[in-house]
Amino acid sequence: MTIANPRLNLQLFYSDPASVESGLIPAFVRAFDLTPFAESTWQGDSKGGYKITAGLCITHDTLILQINITPLENEKNSWDLLTQPVDTIMDWLISEKRIRQPWCCSRLFYCHAPTGISVKELANTAAHLSQGEPSQKPETTPFGWLWLLDESQFRSIWKRDVLLVVPEERYLKVKPLFIDTAQSGFTRIELYLQKCKHLVRQHESIRDDLSMAISNLQKEMLEHLVTSDFNKIQVEPVLMETMSRQLMRFLTQKAAVEILHNSLKVNLKLFEEHLERLRMDTPLYNRDRDKASRQIEQIESDLENARVIEESVSSVQDIQRSAEASRFERASYLLGYTAALLAGISLFNSFLDIWSLVLENSSWVLPAAWIRILLSSISSITIPLGATWLIGRKKWPALVAIIISLVAIIGMVLSTFLINL
Repeated sequence: MTIANPRLNLQLFYSDPASVESGLIPAFVRAFDLTPFAESTWQGDSKGGYKITAGLCITHDTLILQINITPLENEKNSWDLLTQPVDTIMDWLISEKRIRQPWCCSRLFYCHAPTGISVKELANTAAHLSQGEPSQKPETTPFGWLWLLDESQFRSIWKRDVLLVVPEERYLKVKPLFIDTAQSGFTRIELYLQKCKHLVRQHESIRDDLSMAISNLQKEMLEHLVTSDFNKIQVEPVLMETMSRQLMRFLTQKAAVEILHNSLKVNLKLFEEHLERLRMDTPLYNRDRDKASRQIEQIESDLENARVIEESVSSVQDIQRSAEASRFERASYLLGYTAALLAGISLFNSFLDIWSLVLENSSWVLPAAWIRILLSSISSITIPLGATWLIGRKKWPALVAIIISLVAIIGMVLSTFLINL
């Protein structure tokens, strides 16, 4: 007893569906001489002894090109007729510079076999396709025996090869339910699994960038704390600006990790939903699911560490801003008192000049010099102080100063009248 009807289902996943569809499909149809077969489906026979059927499915962010390769009837039991055309297609995709390459692909080799087929014959099939021992033992699923043959990078494209041997009595049900459909089944499981793996690989590089940003920010913060001198007003803003630049770089890397974290959680959830819907509770997919879950935990730990660093830097910046605000407030008070002193000197001179000018060319006599100097000094001091305290919202000191200044001015007038009686 042997296997029958070996087939291949190739899933090619592209990002940016709108731009890829317009260039990929016409070029692919011309290159392999395909003709329209149904809506978003093309078909054609090859001189190499196989038939190609290509179908198109577009999700919200991914274009899926599903290619079925079937040996012609007289060569239906040859696995070699499947590997040769798929290599031709992959070579064409990579060499065709006018279209974008897929970011990953999944290849499902499938066939059906009698119920009583021996384990040895199944192992020989898997070994033949993997060119050696397959990476995993066969796993029993509701759709048949499943192997992971290979998972590697084919030039710039990540590739997964899977073998499914379907019991003969289930073949007619399994093919439309699990293999041919692009809306569920193998295609959707592999789509979300490949996305999870792609995001995990991205995290490896992004995590290094985030760690570097955290390290640089810590160094900058420690240097800032060691060299800070709150009395050096000309140096502090420079140190603070340098740390702020490091903080912006850090926040950029943190945002990239948060976006990746959210995407990974969403795709893992969809992956788990499709596994549960198809009852694919197998070690093959469970291992990948657990790995993605552990990666999410690692990302959450990294983000928590980043949050602690961010809060520490924000606290240092808040302390710095408070110190600077207090320092500038003291400086503003000093400037205010200096302005008040200058204003007082001007007022003192003005009071003396006005007093003298008013009585000039008259029979009235000026009060004694010490009286004029005393009253003018009191007025010239209390008026600027009262204005300064009023601006600083010190209500009662300002009111007392204003009253004293008014009493001094009244004293000027009264002393002039009294001395001339």
